[in-house]
Amino acid sequence: MHKQLHSMKKTFFQSIVYACLLLPTLSKIHAEEKIVNKEMRRPNVLLVIADDWGWGHAGVYVDRGVRTPNFDRIAREGALFNRAYSAAPTCTASRASLLTGQMFYRLEEAAHLHGPLDKKFAVYPDLLESAGYAIGCKDKGLGPLPPGVTGGREHNPAGPAVEDLGALIEQTPQDKPFCFWQGSNFPHRPYTAAWLAKAFSPDKVTIPSFLPDVPEVRQDVALYYAAVQAFDHEFGKQLQLLEKSGRLDDTIIVVTSDNGMPFPRA
Repeated sequence: MHKQLHSMKKTFFQSIVYACLLLPTLSKIHAEEKIVNKEMRRPNVLLVIADDWGWGHAGVYVDRGVRTPNFDRIAREGALFNRAYSAAPTCTASRASLLTGQMFYRLEEAAHLHGPLDKKFAVYPDLLESAGYAIGCKDKGLGPLPPGVTGGREHNPAGPAVEDLGALIEQTPQDKPFCFWQGSNFPHRPYTAAWLAKAFSPDKVTIPSFLPDVPEVRQDVALYYAAVQAFDHEFGKQLQLLEKSGRLDDTIIVVTSDNGMPFPRA
């Protein structure tokens, strides 16, 4: 089973990289055969990753109490995965697997919550950068990492820090593709913002069967719901930037989470 999961994850990210690298060659063949009138662009890659977003908490999944219109749009217009699994139940290990296409137990220190990913392990942003892509990362990439812990890399494995997707698009020439990692801090704890509490009534939420249905838990789940919606709103801004720049139709968008909801036994 471990070998199968490793093969599935590795094949998925190899497919993204191969698609990005091979499209120029395919486009030239098509152009020579007069199948297309202009050369195809290599696709941009936008990966949006939530922090502690549990499966099922989205409009297109089983819990329809959560409003996630932007994620739902991607599900309708793209592919919705119902049997895709996180490699590990902790942030760093899961994200390291996502970046490398390898299972976390192969990645040495990165299998630990606060461990760095050694530079000897190839990551897809670096592979695409070497192929001519502009790369960038916003907010949480691989991590959490203690200050100064880099694994010998010049920047986070997810990419160098940039202001936001808009800044990367603005500084990247139109004929050059980009690879951007948007690492949201939602719906990770703590839930302290006052506006979060106003988004849901505790008596309207669905309590998972593995949690006790008591007022304190209902309030906590309501805050989690609100944070999930905050993530979706944040993601919607990325879609707006892509649409405004005219880059939406030639961008591969992957939306996922590093692990499950931040509750006991989740």
